[in-house]
Amino acid sequence: MKTSDKSHNSPRKSIGAKKPTKASIKKNGNSISKTPKSTNHFDIQFNVDKTKDLILKESLKIITELGIQNLSMREVARNLGISHGTPYRHFSTKEDVVIELGIIGFRLFVDTLESDLPVPTTKEILLKRFKKLKDNYIRYATENPELYNIIFNTKLPENEDNPELKFFANKSFSILVNQVASMKTAGLMEIEDVFSASMLIFTQLHGHIMLNNIGVMNGLIKGFQYDKDISDEIDGHLSKSLGMKRDDI
Repeated sequence: MKTSDKSHNSPRKSIGAKKPTKASIKKNGNSISKTPKSTNHFDIQFNVDKTKDLILKESLKIITELGIQNLSMREVARNLGISHGTPYRHFSTKEDVVIELGIIGFRLFVDTLESDLPVPTTKEILLKRFKKLKDNYIRYATENPELYNIIFNTKLPENEDNPELKFFANKSFSILVNQVASMKTAGLMEIEDVFSASMLIFTQLHGHIMLNNIGVMNGLIKGFQYDKDISDEIDGHLSKSLGMKRDDI
């Protein structure tokens, strides 16, 4: 599948209508907790074209609530109260809608990951940068759960056929890979393989977030009457795997 060649189908650089706020996350007891903000995360300004924006947001809502298999252009049009042909003026197929949502999701993910990262001039700052990168990851997943679901829990069309989607998807992971490589070079990680170490960090963060968001984490903690801070304990295991000091992670 290929994205449309029409220029109006490319997402604008100014993805967010407002600058993301600081992470509303804090460690509380045995899990990552979220400070309640708003259950509606569809206020992101995707494009200048308002109709196209509404189509993308309604599509994102349908995918979030019913799954990607239930997305249809006709349903989007019906929900928005527009003619059935209107969505096709902006997207050739529903797959094109999903591709653009993926691009938007990964672009915002990259922007969030890179937000306020300190320049790594010393080992101490490199460690601060690593912690900030983790915080930024959690902030994105918490503040943009629908887009997070699109980029990591939805089977996107093969990005080999979609250069822009591939670029931002790869860039998001390269931020972590470069961080890990720098920490290895500085002697802060005792690892052999930078890629697999980066994948370990990613899977740990992703798994923790997903299990926490659906309530499994707290359910297991209560069921087994576990009385330690699970976030700290998991970080401890991760630091050992990466050859790091526990306090450094």
